[in-house]
Amino acid sequence: MLVCFADDYLERLYHQQKLPGKPRYDQSVVEVYIRRIDQELTPAHPTHPGVVLGEELEARAIKPSAFALQIGLYPNVITELIRGNRSISASLALKLEEALGISAGFWMRMQAQYELNTERLKMVST
Repeated sequence: MLVCFADDYLERLYHQQKLPGKPRYDQSVVEVYIRRIDQELTPAHPTHPGVVLGEELEARAIKPSAFALQIGLYPNVITELIRGNRSISASLALKLEEALGISAGFWMRMQAQYELNTERLKMVST
């Protein structure tokens, strides 16, 4: 039987649990380790998708107000988004996809990840 490990730590756990007549690893140990990894990967300051949009516009030398008018929005909508005061909706994600060529799925996943990480941080701090 071939067993692959994500890293040396998990492999050591596996071999420590290896006893004659016992399972080759303790599933609860692996699950705890995976949860620990998940917690470690939660950023201290989640990145709002608007920040990424602002950097993308800057890299393309596009002014936010001009971009807003180009996609049919008021300039303050894009400004609020870049400042992190507004969320990306599905309709806005589709407009961004059309204008920038960056998939709507990317923007929606980024928004969802931002919201999840923000909530995780709230749960940890309470």
